[in-house]
Amino acid sequence: MCDINKKTDLTTKIIYKVVRILDGKYYAYYSGLPIEIGKVDSSWEDKKHKWPDYLHYKFTRLYNNNMIGKTSGFATLKAAMILKQNCKYYQDTTTILKIKLGGEIWKGNGKNISSVISNDIVTYAGTEILSFEEI
Repeated sequence: MCDINKKTDLTTKIIYKVVRILDGKYYAYYSGLPIEIGKVDSSWEDKKHKWPDYLHYKFTRLYNNNMIGKTSGFATLKAAMILKQNCKYYQDTTTILKIKLGGEIWKGNGKNISSVISNDIVTYAGTEILSFEEI
């Protein structure tokens, strides 16, 4: 999970997010929550996730309380492509979405995402998904 740590004054932001496609719907690769237009679900910890090897981050060093009620992604498509290429699980159902975030926008970095992602990669998270499209 990325290290979202600074609230911004932005009202919208474009991000690139690695997701899984299951039954024609998009799900966040790490949290397993659905990617849908509207406010981001803030109760992700209590959800039944779409795949059995989902890690319950609350009890690990990867947990970031700032991510509750937000979805995040990379500021650049290049960073998302690096992560997608290195996703060892579910490669055949993994894709990238270009998402327009709204609501409260936070900024962070790539810390705790993956060993293939530099800690200084810029990430953003928002409380609302205004639109999205598959890349």
